[in-house]
Amino acid sequence: MSTQQDKASESGEENKEEQYSTKVEFVAKRLHFHIDEYKKKRNHNRKMANTFKLATISLGGLVTLLLGVKPYFPTLNNSLSLIALVCSTAMTAMASWEAFTDYRGKWIGARSILVTLYGIKDDLRFTLTGEAAPPLQANEYYQRLRLALNQTNEEWEANRAKMIREATVTPNKAD
Repeated sequence: MSTQQDKASESGEENKEEQYSTKVEFVAKRLHFHIDEYKKKRNHNRKMANTFKLATISLGGLVTLLLGVKPYFPTLNNSLSLIALVCSTAMTAMASWEAFTDYRGKWIGARSILVTLYGIKDDLRFTLTGEAAPPLQANEYYQRLRLALNQTNEEWEANRAKMIREATVTPNKAD
């Protein structure tokens, strides 16, 4: 079994040999699969983005509070400074991780593809209401699905390449 097939099996993707009675059924099942997957991604990335944002804000407030109360507790001056330093370091690390992982960008991207997939699903349902869809229309819906998924992948690749370029660029040295 190839690596791609392993990944498909692990993610719950339908078996490659599964037979579909119509092209419309195939498109409908693929839409359902991708909508479920992107919902999971959207929800996870939204949760992570909000968690990191809340933690960073909380740590910033705690650092301010610790430094503000130092004059009122002269015997704990060194301890309060150390705790503030640790919190400030954690806040910096969390902000760096948040920027690296870009949970907010991933959340927005997953939401965007979901809107597109829901639109395709609605159009497909509308077409099927009361009558069978001709094969040509089924092909059109499948092409729209593939286009949406390819655009999402291209955007991800472009963002990833940009992040790699930015991470490897070194400042010019002055002569």
